[in-house]
Amino acid sequence: MAFHGLGRVKRNRILATADRSGRGGAELVTLLLQETKGVVGPGVDPMPAVQELYIELMKRRGLDDRAARNSWAAASGKSFEGTVRNALNTNLVAKGIRAESVAGLPRYPKHLKSFLMLPARRRCVQASFEALPDNDIMLLTRSRPAAAPGQDRVTLFGILSCKTSLRERAMQSCFWALATRDTGVRTGFVTQDRNLELGTCGRPTKIRMLLEAYFDRVFSQNPGTDQCGQVRPYEEIFADIERWRRDVAPEFVDDPWTP
Repeated sequence: MAFHGLGRVKRNRILATADRSGRGGAELVTLLLQETKGVVGPGVDPMPAVQELYIELMKRRGLDDRAARNSWAAASGKSFEGTVRNALNTNLVAKGIRAESVAGLPRYPKHLKSFLMLPARRRCVQASFEALPDNDIMLLTRSRPAAAPGQDRVTLFGILSCKTSLRERAMQSCFWALATRDTGVRTGFVTQDRNLELGTCGRPTKIRMLLEAYFDRVFSQNPGTDQCGQVRPYEEIFADIERWRRDVAPEFVDDPWTP
């Protein structure tokens, strides 16, 4: 019986390899993708097979169906974010741009986190607190102000939200894009749009209209996504990020900035 392009023997071999690896989360998604890409056939999207393999393996490890699917949603999202971040760094660190996760913030000056924090208030107890927005990828560069030569400053000039599916927290991403608009940084939304959930420019879905309204750009990895001025192919992300840096941090340093 075929399993998203996989025969039973290949399916069981991949499951056995993945189980022996002991990996979980995003690392497991990456492994399954590597094992599946070469056997599903040319031109076939491997992700449906990867999803089912992941869920099957989680069930074998003791999770019920709902917990296994929730685990997939979290792991695939984290894997997608990591893939995008690695691609950006591969292409842009030589030009002085880094794509960083929130977990990497402690490596940088404290003013970055302070700049990102948003003031909020709990009305019931009349208490204030600060909230860190849902920043999947932060775009950083070094600036060299003319008034302070020799004193490079790390500058945040863009934020990317990465979602594998528009059903998964896309509305939350719109909220944070709106909440951080007054910071002056550029915002982008990156999606696989595997099921063409964006609709078309002429007949847009509600989520497409919201993404177009609140993000500076939406990048889709699906060649079948209907494009417009706001919704662009993923391949344009590198040039757009360089343009964003010129707009937000005109005194940027374009020397290589390797980790």
